[in-house]
Amino acid sequence: MAKTTRNKARAKAAPSKERVPAAAKKKAASTVKVEIKEAEPKRRPVEPIDDEQRRRMIAEAAYYRAERRGFVGGSSVDDWIAAEIEVDARLARG
Repeated sequence: MAKTTRNKARAKAAPSKERVPAAAKKKAASTVKVEIKEAEPKRRPVEPIDDEQRRRMIAEAAYYRAERRGFVGGSSVDDWIAAEIEVDARLARG
């Protein structure tokens, strides 16, 4: 009689296998997974700038670099070179 009790306990513990209607199987098979991607930020079209505009942007950036350090120390050439790098990187990003 101990074996019978054990089998009944297993039957209660095991998950029951219910029959799934055919319509539900078809619905599950036709389920489509949708992957949501993050939207890329829209970039506005960038018009190419001429050499004079670029030079003015560099001159302004160099001035602000010198202003940040109080126009003390450093060199105008170093400011200009750093400003060129900064402006060119900004223009490359768009």
